Amino acid sequence: MTADLLRDELLRVPGVESADIEGDALTPQGVRVRLSAGVDASAVGEEVQRVLAAHGLRSEMASPEPPVSVHTLPQLITRSGMPRRQADEVLSKVAIVESSEGITVRAETDSGRVADRPAAGGARLDEAVVAAVSELAGVEPTPIILSIDDHDVEGIDVVSILVEAGRDRLAGSSVVEGGRPFALGRAIWMALNHKR
Repeated sequence: MTADLLRDELLRVPGVESADIEGDALTPQGVRVRLSAGVDASAVGEEVQRVLAAHGLRSEMASPEPPVSVHTLPQLITRSGMPRRQADEVLSKVAIVESSEGITVRAETDSGRVADRPAAGGARLDEAVVAAVSELAGVEPTPIILSIDDHDVEGIDVVSILVEAGRDRLAGSSVVEGGRPFALGRAIWMALNHKR
């Protein structure tokens, strides 16, 4: 399987406007799909799930919303204090920094932009990852987390997130490779950084 073949198959699904594949050409690590306006999201989501399953990349979330649908973000505001994101910029690091002052999540892009958020551990750690990555993506306010699911797909750990940003619901998934915080960061990065 190649990323190009998967992308082509996803784009042939009626109602899919764009499909973005993260990872190298032979081993995609994340998939994000944007739906056309006015389509039946459930029906398109089911067909997208069928294509992903055929490639061994099934994503399942507890939410009734299709886990792979991504909508446009017309009312989101870019942070004035953060340099504007470059189109080809990627999330390169998510670090958990512990000091006498507490726990901090640090997210960084390949261009060297950094965002720090305090965390208290547990669920707060997830919230801090989402907040730091959202800042790097230029999205304000921080999206509301609706669901974070950790699941095993044929022996591969996957983390998926569903958030609400304004009136839109966005989803992203990532294979857990280096660690769960980084995978969660990549999942939210994928959800927020679709091509406009």
